[in-house]
Amino acid sequence: MCLPWQKPPDHRFKLNIDGSFKPKTIKGGTGGMIRNHSGQWIMGFACHCSSNWKDHTPWEANGVADALAEYGRKTKDPTMIVNKLHIFDASPSFATNILERDANGTASARSVPFCMDNPL
Repeated sequence: MCLPWQKPPDHRFKLNIDGSFKPKTIKGGTGGMIRNHSGQWIMGFACHCSSNWKDHTPWEANGVADALAEYGRKTKDPTMIVNKLHIFDASPSFATNILERDANGTASARSVPFCMDNPL
């Protein structure tokens, strides 16, 4: 499925969030960012957590939020695991290319499970 990130109206900001969870490890993460109407990074976060999430609905391509959530889930940073949250004042290096693709309106393919109880 290819869904491009959509910019907010002029002089507005947009918050995108996403989550990541692997049932086998019971490790999860959330991540998100705020961008302006040009698609430029304002700030973002990643959080390491445990949960029993099971559903995910891709309302639009959240490539950067997904990358931040994956970072939160996979992190080995002991400070982040204890404090649970990391704030990014600037786009982290692992998200830069995705951020640029989003700002240019380039859609990225994502594998999305389909659930009859929660159709797209």
